[in-house]
Amino acid sequence: MPALSLTKPPCFGQTQESIEAWLRANAQPGCQVVIRNTQGGVLSYERATVEAVAKGRIRLDKAGGTGGVSFYFTGKNCFHPKGQTRLVEPTPEVLAACGGLEHFGVGYAASTV
Repeated sequence: MPALSLTKPPCFGQTQESIEAWLRANAQPGCQVVIRNTQGGVLSYERATVEAVAKGRIRLDKAGGTGGVSFYFTGKNCFHPKGQTRLVEPTPEVLAACGGLEHFGVGYAASTV
């Protein structure tokens, strides 16, 4: 049986507090953010643009895998806050994982070597 290799995802180390601090400091219309989706054992990242910021919420130009286009500053989706779709900081590693594509999936949980 092949050995399993666990790889850290590009957003490893980001906390709800660090994401909230980044969003509060940077979220404004036209700002680029990244939506993190973790459905079906697949981790995917998707670029999005902030359309509006009001009353503690951020509205994007697109929705993630579940929920709608509105997110709290904590990064949680307003319509599915306990779901598997969150905003993350668009660090160089996370943006590189997006690969310039609108949507992609990579199995970070376990891959064969």
